[in-house]
Amino acid sequence: MKIYKDVQLLDTIISKIKENWGDGGRDGIHASDLLSPRKAYFQKTHPLPPTMKEIMYFLSGLAIETGLSELLGVNHAPSKSFNGIAYTPDFYIDGITELKSRRSYIPEEGKEENVYGHYISQIVKYVAYEGKNSGNLIVFALNEKVDDGKKTEPQLVAYRLEFNEDELEEARESSIRVRDLLIEAIETK
Repeated sequence: MKIYKDVQLLDTIISKIKENWGDGGRDGIHASDLLSPRKAYFQKTHPLPPTMKEIMYFLSGLAIETGLSELLGVNHAPSKSFNGIAYTPDFYIDGITELKSRRSYIPEEGKEENVYGHYISQIVKYVAYEGKNSGNLIVFALNEKVDDGKKTEPQLVAYRLEFNEDELEEARESSIRVRDLLIEAIETK
């Protein structure tokens, strides 16, 4: 048997991926834009095609999301809108549920908020937009250590996040405030 890396095949695959990727542009303001408004501003005013690294990260997350949704028998949630802010939760499994994949380890109990801050910021917005007080986070850790050695294996963990009314009101108010600032920045460049 002969085995070797096929650069031409890889180039063909990469070309197909980029060809089918689309321009990546989304109309309007999305909840994810509010998490990184500077990035959203530049993507809307000076769009660049995604790097292969960005595409590969997206592709791995999409594969995990597609596989899990099939195994759970759930569909991806529909897109919704709150005061002109589009958002799309991953699923509804006993409430709004976001799935995140990580190459890093699962944090120790009690340290989740420090590690999952970006995820939590997204979930609290979705929960607040829908007038709920809780949501779910599913984390698919690809390389979780399983012993004191270097052995790793994939692991799945699920969290319930409960928010108080002050946190929900702050999520709604800050979303509207950042939405307005982002729209103004885009319009005035």
